[in-house]
Amino acid sequence: MSLISKVTKVSFLALCMAAAGAQAADDGITNDDGGVTLLGHVYAGTCTVTTDGQSSTDTVRPEVTMPSVLVTDTTGASLGDLVGDGYTPFKIEISNCASDTAPDAIQFNKGVYGSDAADVSSYKNAYVGMGGTPVATGVNAAIVLPSAPTAAVEFNTPIPLVETSASATTGADYVGSVTVGAQFIKTAATVSSGAFQSIATFDIVYK
Repeated sequence: MSLISKVTKVSFLALCMAAAGAQAADDGITNDDGGVTLLGHVYAGTCTVTTDGQSSTDTVRPEVTMPSVLVTDTTGASLGDLVGDGYTPFKIEISNCASDTAPDAIQFNKGVYGSDAADVSSYKNAYVGMGGTPVATGVNAAIVLPSAPTAAVEFNTPIPLVETSASATTGADYVGSVTVGAQFIKTAATVSSGAFQSIATFDIVYK
């Protein structure tokens, strides 16, 4: 049985807590007169993880820009279809693992946002517009494999790592990688133009 270990053991990416207001002197009434959103991260990885050579820790994520897509290019697509002019490839590398473990694969999970209403394995648009910047709707981000670039990779599906070390007898010796891609996917009947931002997270599957 494969042991699945999250790259991020505990991730409080959207932990919202309301700060209680001052309590009245003796009447037992609590006034909610103010609030604050608290965001935090607790990171404890068992391997070194990089994406295109950049650290892939939970607090500092590399950025991958997908090819832009025209609204008119989505009109003939069905829900769950990949849209746009192909994908943007990026390489994930795993190395420097704990001495008694060696990775076998990675698998993308629902991460922060999860599946959308159409149950498409994609990462929802979480872009917060600045000023008058509109937010794109009707599309999300999908992970694809260069060997099968016509469909999105399903969540929690192991993607085997290719060992690149000469001898990976222990986790400390292990170096492996996989190249995947990011592409837009249609998730609603109507698509509108705007900016897009999302977060893709993945786990390491150990031997």
